[in-house]
Amino acid sequence: MKRRSLLRVLTNSERSSFACQRLWWFGYHEGLTQQLTPAPLRHGSLIHNGIAAWARAACKLTVPEIEQAVIEPWIEKRRAWSEQQSSEAAEEAFREDLEFAELSRGILAGYLTEWAADAEEWEYVAVEAQVARWLEHPGTGGQIEDRPVIGGARRRRRWAYGGSVDRVGRRRSDGTWWLFETKTAKIASTGFDSYLRKLHFDPQIRGYGWALQQPIVSKVHPALAHPIQIEGVIYDVVRKSVPRKPDLLKSGKGVSRAACDTTRALYLSTLLEHGFNPDEYADQLEALEHARFFHRETYTFTEGDFIDFGRDAAHAALDVIRAEAATYHPRQVQVCRGGAGFGCPGGFESICLEDGPMARASYRVMTIRHPELTGDLAEPWMGPQRGQASTPVPVGRPDDTNPNEPDLFGPAEE
Repeated sequence: MKRRSLLRVLTNSERSSFACQRLWWFGYHEGLTQQLTPAPLRHGSLIHNGIAAWARAACKLTVPEIEQAVIEPWIEKRRAWSEQQSSEAAEEAFREDLEFAELSRGILAGYLTEWAADAEEWEYVAVEAQVARWLEHPGTGGQIEDRPVIGGARRRRRWAYGGSVDRVGRRRSDGTWWLFETKTAKIASTGFDSYLRKLHFDPQIRGYGWALQQPIVSKVHPALAHPIQIEGVIYDVVRKSVPRKPDLLKSGKGVSRAACDTTRALYLSTLLEHGFNPDEYADQLEALEHARFFHRETYTFTEGDFIDFGRDAAHAALDVIRAEAATYHPRQVQVCRGGAGFGCPGGFESICLEDGPMARASYRVMTIRHPELTGDLAEPWMGPQRGQASTPVPVGRPDDTNPNEPDLFGPAEE
């Protein structure tokens, strides 16, 4: 009997989690995740989906059309989840979702206004596109593969790097190809510079450009099934806020000079609306000169970026292979102390400190390793505990697959 070899995809999220092996083990080996997705992730995905719908429709959608296609279904989905959970935490989360849905209408309206003129310059050939490339062993140059015990038997498993890129666009004026990466952030209107510096060190987007040099296949986006030379990335940064008018003083004789989440144009229009002299507010207007709510930052790739990424990803895959076979996975407390606050980035504090049935009650088990991947790139669980003996899940090509396309799962094995 012949069986297809299995595909193992390494994503940037998994690679990043490996900074703490305990975090990686809980999230990508046991497949645990929090019952309630944190609000920043829920709300960020709503803005992402709205922008994706706009790009997918050749930038022709209006805000009411985006609301009908994206925001309203999202609200109903969140409402159904809240009613199903029937808990105070779920009700509070739904109230937060309703507030953000209202805010998102203003954010998307501002986004469409900001970039409407620029839209004619771009042809978005793929939106929320999955990409993948085989990983090569740094020593032998051959494809990285291993043979773990899955379903009670050793199975050949081939390793690739993959993920889902927000947009792939072709610039009409010169025919060059670029990646668009949407970033939603809760930052000050004048805080873009420090935020953008961090993005320039983000390995994720380099990985997508590297993968598109020698892609495996993409049935969802056939335009990406052939090698593409990506020039760079355009970080599309969106603040989770909308500009508001500055407050009038209680005396009615001026406008507040306190910090206000607004733009220079809106501040100036408020002054003129109430008949105040803009010259008397020169300092405030100058401070708001660089205030932004939307920004696009261009980063051009070099061949060295791609070479370094391929090597790093290969070594990361080998590290994960060794960790899968290990019996102990240490935690790195530096990861817990990272960022603006304290705590595990994956939310695994309770089971990391003292594991047990009660501690695990607030987590659920995912059905696939990487929820952001679908189709051929989605890796199903092979058992109730990953790696344990169980009835194997059938893995192979769907019946409706084009036989002329490359097989992600490789040649059949005996």
